[in-house]
Amino acid sequence: MQIIFGVLLVLTTLGIQAAPSAKDLQTQLQTIQKTNQILTNEIYQTQRKEKKLLKQLEKMDITIGHFYEQLRDIQAEKTQLEKEHSRCLARKQQLEKNFAHHEKVIAYLVRHRYSASENEKIKLMLSENNWGALMRQSAYYQRVYQLRKDILTETQDYLGDIERNEEALKQQQSALKHIIHSIHKAQSELENKKTQRQGILAKIQQQRKSKETEQEQLLKQEQHIVALLNNLIQNSQNIPVNTTNISSLKGQLQHPLGKSYIASTTQSKQKSFFPAKMGSPIEAIHSGKVVFSQWLRGMGLLLILDHGEGMLSLYGNTQILYKKLGETVQQGEMIARVGESGTYGTEGLYFEIRKDGLAQNTPSWIRG
Repeated sequence: MQIIFGVLLVLTTLGIQAAPSAKDLQTQLQTIQKTNQILTNEIYQTQRKEKKLLKQLEKMDITIGHFYEQLRDIQAEKTQLEKEHSRCLARKQQLEKNFAHHEKVIAYLVRHRYSASENEKIKLMLSENNWGALMRQSAYYQRVYQLRKDILTETQDYLGDIERNEEALKQQQSALKHIIHSIHKAQSELENKKTQRQGILAKIQQQRKSKETEQEQLLKQEQHIVALLNNLIQNSQNIPVNTTNISSLKGQLQHPLGKSYIASTTQSKQKSFFPAKMGSPIEAIHSGKVVFSQWLRGMGLLLILDHGEGMLSLYGNTQILYKKLGETVQQGEMIARVGESGTYGTEGLYFEIRKDGLAQNTPSWIRG
């Protein structure tokens, strides 16, 4: 941000001064481009951090979803156990009620049997005819008593089984309760970590947006400086240049890749791209003065020659520039080498001729 404020201050100062030099503008352009490169790298690193955090949050959400699914399954199992426990309790209560009833019946039979045995003794002494009936009655009481006793024994066995089942159900419920507690604890810890990650992600995203805004401001400043530089170049015909009249040489200028260059050319009426081998020499089409010599967005390493009369020649996408700002060059002198530093995606020379800032029909100026 300090660099941006510095550039803004310089631009403000330039707006007050009469005419900023090309060298000053290029210095400011270099500063902005370096700062922009730093910001681009910082934004890239921030985006990597964002991607990593988003991946972590994705895994956390999936894990939390699994926790919820486990809780649903365990809760369903717990509900089933509670229902089974309720059925056991109801069965136990019913058996206990039946047990109490049978106990009362047996107690009644015991009392009745005792009372009946005393009466039987008297009846036996008074009459011999009642012997068979008394014996049958005694056998009946004996069978009823034994039946009730068997029922009580069976009921006690059932009650024992129910109590054991009830204990087992209680243990299972306790185990499920412990599992639910553990899952809730793990889920809570994961939710806390997720909240922390979301907070970090929000800060990183804010930092990235701030850097992107800063970069946008830099790009606008770069465009402004390039515009000032272009304006300076377009009005550079007042710069003294030791050269002959280039306008009279239209159609006779030497090819920037040499007079022997023959290749398929991607061109329009105003500009041309000449495919060529990496490192091939690039020559000045005419004598002139260097008014721009550095990297420019989209054009790569770019050199611009002023030939006087408002005539400029541009050489872009180069590998290396041999001439610096302010130097004078002669026709046919090597000024650069072919590269792929621009956005063309292949080796070759981007070449353009301008007059008074307007692009010309480039092929019509080149010999042959």
